Amino acid sequence: MSENISNSDTKHKIQSSFLTLLSNKSIEKITIREICTLANIHRGTFYHYYGNIFDLSDEIENDLLKKFETILSNASTCTLQETIKDCIYFIYRESTTCRIFLKHKSNSDILDKIADMSKSYLINQAPLIQLNDSETQYIVNCISAGVLGIVQLWIEHDFQEPPDTIINCLNRCMSDLFYQKALINA
Repeated sequence: MSENISNSDTKHKIQSSFLTLLSNKSIEKITIREICTLANIHRGTFYHYYGNIFDLSDEIENDLLKKFETILSNASTCTLQETIKDCIYFIYRESTTCRIFLKHKSNSDILDKIADMSKSYLINQAPLIQLNDSETQYIVNCISAGVLGIVQLWIEHDFQEPPDTIINCLNRCMSDLFYQKALINA
């Protein structure tokens, strides 16, 4: 068990060092030597866990997406408002990673992947709130684009507003399009 903790600690140090470097420069300009120096590990240790810097970046991104997907998969037992709250607090808890990956959009399309997951969630909610097929696509695209825009702006503004302010903003924006029907039919 202590070996698993040690492995986890080492991977965390590597990932944290990478994110620190990525916050200041593009992925193409980061070297494995820099990561190893910052993490205080040998190069062989880095290669034990990752084949290259892009594998490391992909793992961090995939871990983030898995956590988000877990929130959405648990959402079947929650209201739309609770799901929004859970998603916004998740993004806030992962603010450093989200900010860094958004800054380097060319290296990661993480927000697009989150938007796609959110669209799937909303489409699955459509029958529950009695949207017909022709309405669903339009409403889901409108909501998804709006939510993504608000979240991007929040991240770009370095999370100046507290999560509850963003949650309230999203709930107000969605009330006429989707949320009112969810409340009426819940």
